[in-house]
Amino acid sequence: MEKLQFFATLAICTFFLAAIQTASGQQAQFLSFWNTASCFGTAFANTTNSTTSITVPVNSTTLSYRANGLWEIQFCNTSTSCHTRFIQAGNGATCITDLVRVNYTRIHVHRYGDLDQNEARITFFERTLFTGPSYSATFGTPLDTTARLAGSYFFTGVNSWQHKPGQNSVGGVCLNSSVEVNQRGYGFTYSLGINAQVGWVRHGCNTTQPPLTTSTLRTTQRPTTTLRPTPTTPTNNTVRTTQTNGAGKLDNFAVMSLILMFMAMSFR
Repeated sequence: MEKLQFFATLAICTFFLAAIQTASGQQAQFLSFWNTASCFGTAFANTTNSTTSITVPVNSTTLSYRANGLWEIQFCNTSTSCHTRFIQAGNGATCITDLVRVNYTRIHVHRYGDLDQNEARITFFERTLFTGPSYSATFGTPLDTTARLAGSYFFTGVNSWQHKPGQNSVGGVCLNSSVEVNQRGYGFTYSLGINAQVGWVRHGCNTTQPPLTTSTLRTTQRPTTTLRPTPTTPTNNTVRTTQTNGAGKLDNFAVMSLILMFMAMSFR
């Protein structure tokens, strides 16, 4: 009876440990591809980094994928001929399916931001849809230069940023991380289309200045002809992810302590 109780307790603790590790793993960005509908079966490619070396299985007629974080995806006929470029944000829970209407042989992907979605960095692009030359500011390295056009931007984590054309310019724009990012402790806030002149950027906003960002649902923006309709671009957006940071997160030491405690109780 004591042995049965011991193994039952061990099984329960192992289950909870696996569940905690699975939830905490959702913070890291990843992208997975299947050559089946609805992400069925085993993915033929998984990546956490930018790459141009994903090969599509021969005679594939359907592709599906799951994305966690913020990614650029291109389906290509060859290593230099790509027909579709789109921005995909996700939390890893939603499967997206596309029919292969041309002979895709390769997939090029680019990961935006850091792996854990919490770096104190903001990146601007001179054109919309994360295109054109980019420039950045970080927590320790403010930007102070000649004003440049900004057509889109993204930043990660629980951060706020103030930008304006120059340090001596009156006013400025305050960009705050969304409520969802604040609650989870990580994630993306971004805009695929703005029209601003940016020459001075610093981390943190004046508390008296109202925020100009809002929290909206996750969206996909496809700038070229695609297989699905393109929804309207939101002003700002955030990736919807699973909470792992903060007081609610258990570390491995705490979990092992719980396991040992239950094991000890089972022998009483």
